[in-house]
Amino acid sequence: MRFFREKSSFYRFMILMTLAVAAGLAFSSTKTGKSIDGLILDRMAPLLGSPRKAQKAMVILIGEADYEAAQTPLALWGIHLADLLNRIEPGRPEAVGLDLILPQFPLNSFTENHDKGLLKTLNKLSKKCRLVSGYAVEPGGEIKEPFILYQKLLGPKGYGFLNVTPDADGVCRRQALTYLPDSGDRSLYAFSWLLSGVSGQAPPETMPDWRNPDLIPTLTFQQALKADPAEFRDKIVIIGFDFEFEDRHFTPASQRNEPGAITQARVVESLKRGSLLSAPPWPVSLLSPALLMVFLTLLLTERATLFRVIFWGTGMLFLSGAVMIICLVKGIVIRPSAAMTGIVAVCSGRLIQGYMAVKNTFGRYVSREVRDEILSGRIPLDGEMKEVTVLFADLRDFTPMVASTPPKDVVNIINRYFEEMAEAIRQHKGLVLQYIGDEIEAVFGAPVPAPDHRRLAVRAAISMRSRLRVVNQRLVQAGYKPLRHGIGIHTGAVLAGNIGARDRVAYSLVGDTVNLASRIQGLNKQFGTDILISAETKAGMDESIPVQELPPTAVKGKTVKVVIFEVL
Repeated sequence: MRFFREKSSFYRFMILMTLAVAAGLAFSSTKTGKSIDGLILDRMAPLLGSPRKAQKAMVILIGEADYEAAQTPLALWGIHLADLLNRIEPGRPEAVGLDLILPQFPLNSFTENHDKGLLKTLNKLSKKCRLVSGYAVEPGGEIKEPFILYQKLLGPKGYGFLNVTPDADGVCRRQALTYLPDSGDRSLYAFSWLLSGVSGQAPPETMPDWRNPDLIPTLTFQQALKADPAEFRDKIVIIGFDFEFEDRHFTPASQRNEPGAITQARVVESLKRGSLLSAPPWPVSLLSPALLMVFLTLLLTERATLFRVIFWGTGMLFLSGAVMIICLVKGIVIRPSAAMTGIVAVCSGRLIQGYMAVKNTFGRYVSREVRDEILSGRIPLDGEMKEVTVLFADLRDFTPMVASTPPKDVVNIINRYFEEMAEAIRQHKGLVLQYIGDEIEAVFGAPVPAPDHRRLAVRAAISMRSRLRVVNQRLVQAGYKPLRHGIGIHTGAVLAGNIGARDRVAYSLVGDTVNLASRIQGLNKQFGTDILISAETKAGMDESIPVQELPPTAVKGKTVKVVIFEVL
């Protein structure tokens, strides 16, 4: 590519790439960026699979109605819990998980034989299957561990933290499985990890396969008390609460927030089945896609026209989504927010770069219409053959004035002249290409096509004549000699485009048409005229403009005499 051969372009490429990737990473680290990543996952994952019935996990939900019927405070639920556990135990479940925090103090003082009955039931069940209870880790790191007797009964692998792991937008897409408290004396494990019974070292976190979310069978407390114990055989039974006011969470699989016990069951089922999504660390899931997409976008928008930037920018946004989907099909979660933000940053930078290129190339000597056409991307600037009308204007006897006038005054005079002439050219849809000393080169019909470029050029010359009279009135009033100029106009084919060395490029015209227009301008001295046009220009100009044909005249570089006309 050309930019690799141009050091300055390569540096601009790398700077823009670095800024775009940095912008993407910065946005993806915000709450909004993380929410967008999660929302895209939530919308894409269901399209790649379908829900499936859980093989192991089963949930028993204790609802508000059960409490009202039992007329029992929450802390005293152990009496009724024992009845439920005694119903489950004969069915020989694989494991039983208590998604609730057992009391932290003896309750015999409230209800006689409460602790003895519950401990006896828990002890009996623990010998028949894996029994796991839970505790909460407070925001400050404080652990609400079970009562010491429960700890002794359940053992170190019999209770884990119940905290779920919501993302920034409150949706539980993954679950932390290990936690190292500030004391650092031991690692804590999640309730769902211990309940699953999966062997080996627990990973830091896991993500269920949301492409095929599990349908968790549920029973109410009353249904469970009446159920056939065989219904619990080889199941991992999770007992939890179904309250509207607490422990409810959103997941990609739920249309509304669901009880925490079901969220725990989804993690347990995924761990048992091995149906997990891989969430690589951020250099892979976030940085790598951003680098790739930003690099490709920069390559494809190297020539920054509005159409090209919008077309390829939109295409790369879709490609980012496609990459995420392809990875998700393979079970890999990619976060596209950084890549998408980087693409938008690149496109914005390219548009600014294109605007600056137009500004640097055409300066302030381009009409609003010409500017808008160029920035729209409809005007090719890399070279094309066009039929145009070229205008040259040159001041007469200006050199002696320079010698006899203070430099500052000369600059003010010439600038005032150029401003008036450039305005006349702009008003007639022309473009000032360059100022050469006291000479102006302008073009009509490029870069923006104009079918009537001949008429426009001649009308611009007549306007320049009128504006020169106004300029001279002010000069005479200031005590200076009036200015005189000669204008030459010719129509023909030229090569138009950005031309120059790598450190300076300008929109220029190349061809015999340019040379002949300059020669015709010079003939004004010979005939004592101020506006001369060629026959090619007259052929398409406004008939209402009076002209007078002059004798065919020889010009340098031409073997055939040129037919010219004076604009009266």
